[in-house]
Amino acid sequence: MIDLVYGNEYMSGVSIAFNRVILKCKNKSCKHVWTLEYRKVINKKQCVNERTGRLEQGVYYYQRIANNMVISSDNDPQTCSECGRGEPTRNMVNGTLNDNHKCDARCLNATGPNCDCSCAGANHGANHA
Repeated sequence: MIDLVYGNEYMSGVSIAFNRVILKCKNKSCKHVWTLEYRKVINKKQCVNERTGRLEQGVYYYQRIANNMVISSDNDPQTCSECGRGEPTRNMVNGTLNDNHKCDARCLNATGPNCDCSCAGANHGANHA
């Protein structure tokens, strides 16, 4: 748990986790793969859940990260940048630490969501960013 300065707002009791989502074009002749970076912000203290309006503990939300800046998730691409087809498949990277398997090019170039190597998902699919 950390204290976070977000814009002009100081947030105490917040934890942050970073997540990568691998997207794949559904067009079989295209097969374009790209990634988006998100951070999951979890407020451990009681606060108002913006969706329900109720006071809750452990409220979380995702923020899209690009060029080390938070951008609106409304800007998430809904179509493939290569062929224009809509609604790509989206899979969040699931990492498992395995010190016996060194992270290598297979991990960096991965297109599937599961990682079982020494990076525990931190580098998984990173070459598609």
